[in-house]
Amino acid sequence: MPNRMSRTRLVIVASAVAVVAAAFWSWGGSGPERSEALHPKLKTEMHFEIDGTFSGQPQPGAAHCDSRTQTICQLDEGTSFTLHVVPSVIPVGGYVSWQETIDYGSLLYKPAATCTLNPAGCPEVKWDKSVITYRAPAAPTGKEGAIGFADVSAGFSPFPISFQTTAFVNLEFNCARNGQAGEGHTNLVKLADYDEDPSGALYVNFDVNVQQDYVANVSDLTIECIVVMPKQEEPGDTDQDGCSDQAENGEFEYLGGQRNYLYFWDFYDVWTHPAGDPIGWERNKVLNIFDILAVGARFGSGPVLSKADALAQALIAPTNATGYHPAYDRGPIIGANMWHRGPPDGSINIVDDILGIAQQFGHNCA
Repeated sequence: MPNRMSRTRLVIVASAVAVVAAAFWSWGGSGPERSEALHPKLKTEMHFEIDGTFSGQPQPGAAHCDSRTQTICQLDEGTSFTLHVVPSVIPVGGYVSWQETIDYGSLLYKPAATCTLNPAGCPEVKWDKSVITYRAPAAPTGKEGAIGFADVSAGFSPFPISFQTTAFVNLEFNCARNGQAGEGHTNLVKLADYDEDPSGALYVNFDVNVQQDYVANVSDLTIECIVVMPKQEEPGDTDQDGCSDQAENGEFEYLGGQRNYLYFWDFYDVWTHPAGDPIGWERNKVLNIFDILAVGARFGSGPVLSKADALAQALIAPTNATGYHPAYDRGPIIGANMWHRGPPDGSINIVDDILGIAQQFGHNCA
């Protein structure tokens, strides 16, 4: 069991006074079960978004990751990025308080110098009803592996209600192992929930002066800090997508250009049978009608293998022409090019996959 710092739990006393940091909770313990929001079919949710310098993009520079649509986010090792915690689905009646504990593994967190009891004194919190803000620990070093926040809209009843669904926590990190750059590594960033820690993700509101706790569904995100490799000479293919590093750096997309030589998923060449061979499989470096039909044959299938190992699985030929295989799967559009898709999202559908590969029809880096 890893050593954890104490976390602040936010407790609101409905009768009058909001008591923030009423107790310090250590790792472990139990809390309320995951709850439904006021609408019987709508559960509350928080998720991560990340802005930084990414390896997995067609061109170097700024990009964006969202834990609702992807499980892995690749960044250039040693570079800075911003992690946002977003209240994506809130209680139907709004909320007057929230709290969360963010586990960030061995990443280097760069805390703001102050985070005092008022919103102006805590630049990491951007909540429209913020009055009393807590961070635990109050003066972190950035190497604890976890950080907690809590906020409330007033010191006394009545408590103003917030309906904010934009990021209310924004933290600066470095994609280095506690500040030691130069080595690639992987970290699971998560919001602790009540199954693990009584200081986990939570919304609070009142219903006829009775405190209502809404335990948020949370989205984990694996951050891979990647050491950027130099381009290989022709015909070297670092990402193994079928296009050489030099071709992917080219001007013309239909010749395999405008792509990232470190990102496998930007060239949608899938396994098909060679001409005259109904048993063998190949990725022939050409996007044609047979690739589109091969994806269509797997329409509606879902994951039977781990998405975390999608790349390793995609490089292995399938054993049949139907069913799920990650080589045939892509996520939503990334960037300005309609044909550029994210990594597998676990479902072969029309919008991201059948139309996605159709938008690369005719691309050829053979």
